[in-house]
Order: sequence, then structure tokens, then C-alpha cells
Amino acid sequence: MPGRKEGKLLGQYTEEVNGKKDVFHCIAAKDGGHGATVTFKDLVPSNFKCFGDMTAREKEVALRLMINKKVIATARPVPTGKLNMNNLLDIIMRERYMMRLFNYIVFKSENRENGDWNQKFFFDYKGMTERYGVKAEAWDEERDRIPLEFVRKVPKPLGGDQEMKGLKGAGLKATEALYKDAPFHFKVFVYQAIGKVDLLTAEMRRLSNVAFHLLWEGKGRRATLLSINMHPKELLPTQDEVVTAATNLNCKAAILDLPLPSHCSAWSSEDFDALYKMMSKLCGENWTLIVFAPQKHHKTVIRHLYHWENVEVISGTWKRFMGVGTTVNKNGNMQIESKDTMAIVLHPEGGDL
Repeated sequence: MPGRKEGKLLGQYTEEVNGKKDVFHCIAAKDGGHGATVTFKDLVPSNFKCFGDMTAREKEVALRLMINKKVIATARPVPTGKLNMNNLLDIIMRERYMMRLFNYIVFKSENRENGDWNQKFFFDYKGMTERYGVKAEAWDEERDRIPLEFVRKVPKPLGGDQEMKGLKGAGLKATEALYKDAPFHFKVFVYQAIGKVDLLTAEMRRLSNVAFHLLWEGKGRRATLLSINMHPKELLPTQDEVVTAATNLNCKAAILDLPLPSHCSAWSSEDFDALYKMMSKLCGENWTLIVFAPQKHHKTVIRHLYHWENVEVISGTWKRFMGVGTTVNKNGNMQIESKDTMAIVLHPEGGDL
């Protein structure tokens, strides 16, 4: 802010604004001549409540963003290209998510006992960079790719009583659940950083062991349901051995779930082309893709699908029901855990699907 000669004393003072007393600060200005000062309103303390349990690394990230004028200390909407304090908290949550999973993957790769998941084993960002040589630029780039829906339930930083007791989303068991749903690109990033991509390849091969083998009572036919949560844009650029492992899964059907308008907007024609290449790579010539999209974006998605060659597009309607069930629900002859789960059964009519 440019300084000017206001004739005010340096320090803190109060002033009545719209019938309410507000706190202001007056400090010496770097420009504006001798005696020039700058006056600004006191920052709202609630804007900084997220700093309470931050680690040294997280405070460093926040401070760097503020110094670079990327963060504005307010909870209100900010201009495009800037971040408010809520956006800053999202970045911090991504950092916690990544550090927790990085620790878990190292823990898992070293075949540690459950009792070793404690403060003595945990390492922070500095320890990670010193031990594995992860570059700040690569880490920040990977952090910005983590979708927010993955980090919402991440607890406080690793360690403490909650970690040892497995409370409020902390603990080894909860971290294992986070790892199962983690973005595939981040798993590749970590395994490459620790030099153990072969473990991820072996994990991909083991996925076939968790398949549901279904017996349809009507005609006695058998089918296999294999649940893999993987983004198509993550699969194609990965290392050859990982793609080879996925190819061996003998996939015949996949689901693309775009429940929100923002999800549809994020998918360009190039992304749909990448999806087509992935399906052809994993499934060969004959495969089924089930796409869920909001009604307002139905035509846009259909238009992308019609650009594909040798594909029959069948449109339909659907409804999404959100609810909390018991620990285990029974759908037909499948035991389904109570979480965001979708069961789809396809029946042939006259030989046509």
C-alpha cells in the first residue's frame, strides 16, 4: 500500500465505523516521504484459526503462499487466481493426506508389524525429502492433482493419542481404507519415489483375488465382478509394467460416474478419447461402458460418446439414492459394505445386452 502523511501516531487505535468500534493499525510506510504512514484494519482472528494445529511444514506452505500474494486473509470470495483461507485449508488437508499415505506406503513396503505404526516410525516432509529425494516442485504438482473429495475425512497430522487409539479417522486401519481409494497417480508417484514400483505391479496382479464370483440362479450362469477405482487419465501415462499388470485383469466392463456438473465440465473431448483408448487397451474389441451423468449434461456426454468408432450408444435414465445402511447390506447374493456403493446387473434380451 502506498504511504501518505496522515498525521497519525504509529500503533494501534480504535475508530467507530457504522456504529461499531473497529481496530486499526498505523505503521511507517516504505515510500511516500518522511513521516508517511499506512493504516489498515485489524485482521479477523477467526481467519487464522486453522493455524492452531499446523505442523512446521504446513505453516511454511501457508506463509510462502501469503508472501507470494496468492492468499488473501479472508473467508469471503476472492478474485480469480487468488486463494482465501478456506482454499488454504484445502491445500493443508491435501498435504496431510499425502504425508499420511506416503508414510503408509513406506510402512507397507517394509513389511512392518502393526505395532510399529507409531511416532517412532513416522517421518515428516523434511525427513521424506532427505530420505527419498522428493523435489518440492514435483510434490506441489502432485498435491494440486489430488481431488478434494479424497481429503475431506483426513484427521490431524500423524501422531498423538487419536492415532494410537484409532479415533476420529486416525490410526492404521483408517489409513488402510484411505490407501484403497487413493488416486492411482499418487500411488505411482510414491512407489517411484521409494524405488519400489514392482510392489505396485504385484498389487495390481493381486486385484484379481478380490473378485466377486456370482452365480445367477435363473440360468446357472457365472460372472465375475472386479472392483477397481482408477481414473482413466491416470492409467495411460504410467509405467509399462503397471499397464501390463492391469491388462492381465481381463476387464470387460467399466463404470464412469460423473455425479456433479463440475465433474462433467472437467472432462474434455481429449479425456474421453483417453478413456476410449484405455477401454480398448484393457478389454480388447468387446466391452461395456456404463456412464452416469446429470440430466443437464446428458447431451454433452452423449455427443462425446458418439464420436467413438464402432460403439453402440444406449441412453437411459437413473436416480441416485444416498443413505446410510447397516454395516453389511445384501444385494442378491453379494455382501456389500455400507459405503458409496453401486451394484449394476445387466440382463440380455434375445441375445442383446
